[in-house]
Amino acid sequence: QHGIGGDWSYHSVVYNAFPRFTTAFDHNRTGDLMDFTENEITYKKTGTFLKLIALLPYIKSFGCNVLHLMPITKMGIDGNRGDLGSPYAIKNPYVLDQNLAETAIPFTVEEQFKALVEACHRMEIRVVLEFVLRTASVDSDWIEEHPDWFYWIKKEDEETYEKPEFTSEELKIIKKIPEGISTYIAPSRTYIKQFSKAPSADIRREDNKVIAKLDGEELVIPGAFADWPPNDKQPAWNDVTYLKLFKENQEHEKFNYVAYNTIRYYDPALATEKNRNMELWEALAGIIPHYQSTYGIDGVMLDMGHALPHDLLKMVVDRAREIDEDFGFWEENFEIKKTSRSTGFNATLGFEWKYKEPEIGMRNVLLTASQPLPIPFFGTPETHNTPRILNEKVKQQYWILNSLMPSCLPYVHNGFELNEIHPVNTGLNFSPEKLKIYKNFPLALFNRQSLDWTGSGNFIKFMQKIAKLRLKNEEWIATGDERTLNVLYPENRFGKVIGFERHDAYQPWKTILVLMNMNLDRKEKFFIKIQGTYNNEYQDYISGNMFSFEDHWLSGELDAGASMVMEIHKLL
Repeated sequence: QHGIGGDWSYHSVVYNAFPRFTTAFDHNRTGDLMDFTENEITYKKTGTFLKLIALLPYIKSFGCNVLHLMPITKMGIDGNRGDLGSPYAIKNPYVLDQNLAETAIPFTVEEQFKALVEACHRMEIRVVLEFVLRTASVDSDWIEEHPDWFYWIKKEDEETYEKPEFTSEELKIIKKIPEGISTYIAPSRTYIKQFSKAPSADIRREDNKVIAKLDGEELVIPGAFADWPPNDKQPAWNDVTYLKLFKENQEHEKFNYVAYNTIRYYDPALATEKNRNMELWEALAGIIPHYQSTYGIDGVMLDMGHALPHDLLKMVVDRAREIDEDFGFWEENFEIKKTSRSTGFNATLGFEWKYKEPEIGMRNVLLTASQPLPIPFFGTPETHNTPRILNEKVKQQYWILNSLMPSCLPYVHNGFELNEIHPVNTGLNFSPEKLKIYKNFPLALFNRQSLDWTGSGNFIKFMQKIAKLRLKNEEWIATGDERTLNVLYPENRFGKVIGFERHDAYQPWKTILVLMNMNLDRKEKFFIKIQGTYNNEYQDYISGNMFSFEDHWLSGELDAGASMVMEIHKLL
């Protein structure tokens, strides 16, 4: 539609599932999620592809036409937290996680995933997988055959190894690098001396840990860390490592270390064609085609795809679209950028949830959606890396907003609809107080956990109701045309009532009017003028109450945190 394959994304409503967590359930009510055996048949309590197939009608009830799966590939063991480990510690991106197979049926995990994709397609649901292409688990299957795809440090430095430190003056310079107006700075010599060139042989595994020997010195693979900004406070990750996308040659041995200028904003002296680790690039560029040809997936979410070297990212996109010209590419990015579009991405995740304050966030998102955007964004206030939204009124407002704005793709993070209170991970936007609370909590990203499917505290019916309204008007709501959005400023004593109209570009007399009370503590009165309404009466889609206009003016009162949605047929 818009000149780039994969632009079916503009019409997407997405359900985000973490398969082993989303459909985990204590089937025999023993109070744990350990597998159990009855009549010589073993049943899994953690989530599986089979149970996800059973959930598809429920997912479809929210108007969802895309299933986005967090990584489903073979996971590493070394350095893992919790009793299961992180799906982002990818041991082999070409191999599925065997734990996602239901053991009670005689089919392989590959056959069960094929069944899930086929079931989705029969229900007109596309399947999007998530991949991380710049990291691997520290015990990757690739290490023995390709040690030069990895960074190595001396084992004697393993206990004290941590991310490089830069002075405040150096940081001022470094942070200007994304703007293209600065100088690349290497970490200290002390830090660099911890690294060794890659071994070519004598690599062994001890208790799932990879250890090598070179010139009589033992080597290990270092863990990764948040690479931007260079002084990011997140603790180091023990289960994943950065892949060495550029190989130092004799001329460039000085780049044999892990820092921002070797893994993110690449030093131009390193990021040259002759330094490309091409065998690794080919392996990475072949991952998505493997899942296209084997399973028939429809798109991918690239975790931190914008941080890959531009030429590698182009290889990845081009190879996939050679197989399927309408293949979708989504990215994780905190900004909505023209470069994302020009690179070949169809949508971006990470823009909306970065706002910690709901009222400010919703206003900013609404104003952003009223502007011409180069690429649509996913409408979700929470992801697997962020805190949960705990106030149901706020969640209702977000769902209305995200379901009816242009260039915004409604996105359901599993558990959102169930009023789940615990995050999957504590990666972003967590205060020191919340981090302290979850320090020893068994988070779902690493442990056996399940959603509360039997609880009454959910707003499923509300979400389904709004989904039906969107589906009824889907032809003109699911568009990137910002001209069909009119931001309103109702007269209100404290400015706490926000509103907008969404209209049909071809039939402008058909509109949906939305009003929201951002005050979560008290009722708010409002006055608003909507031309073309005259003295007509309309029904609030949410409450069922009738509201009358007087000479185009509507006055009313919204309860604390309440919203009003009306379909209006104007006389123009």
